[in-house]
Amino acid sequence: MPIRNHSWGRFIVRAVILFVVIAGGVFVGIYIATATGISDTVNLRPLTPATLENRTRLELNQVWPLIAAADTAGQPVILDTALNGRKTVVAFVAEGCEACRMFLDRFTPRGAGGGEDFQRILLTQNPQYFIERYGVRAYRVSQPAMDDQGIHSLPTIIGVNARGIVTFVSSGFPASFTTAFAKKYLR
Repeated sequence: MPIRNHSWGRFIVRAVILFVVIAGGVFVGIYIATATGISDTVNLRPLTPATLENRTRLELNQVWPLIAAADTAGQPVILDTALNGRKTVVAFVAEGCEACRMFLDRFTPRGAGGGEDFQRILLTQNPQYFIERYGVRAYRVSQPAMDDQGIHSLPTIIGVNARGIVTFVSSGFPASFTTAFAKKYLR
């Protein structure tokens, strides 16, 4: 079978046309995903406490509410005492929650590297699992206690400053939420 002599010029033109078509399609797809809110990887508005989605009964600048919790032995814990006048990120999480796992993998000392000037406290129905897996303080909280605060999305992430004031609330885990954000707004 004879080998055909192809023109390299035609091949290069076709390759360039194919590249332009693929790149154009990717660009249009990213634009549509960003414009419609399907993806927040290119967040057009800055992430601030006011732009976080808050579907709870908690409000910014309110005093941290009394929430019934218990330690792993079932003993009642007063969360105001657990906060101990320190800047704190409190997260309501659940075992088996993929968004919770993504948040904890990035935000716990093992995932974030530690060294921040705030503490982390998890409120969950299975605190022992999170203590063992992530090495953070965790307390048991009941579903009725979560319902009292309107917490129905997991993870729900709450910033409490050293004076016990709620500084941010996020129902869910935006991909752009970082330890730098927590440090900035836990004042």
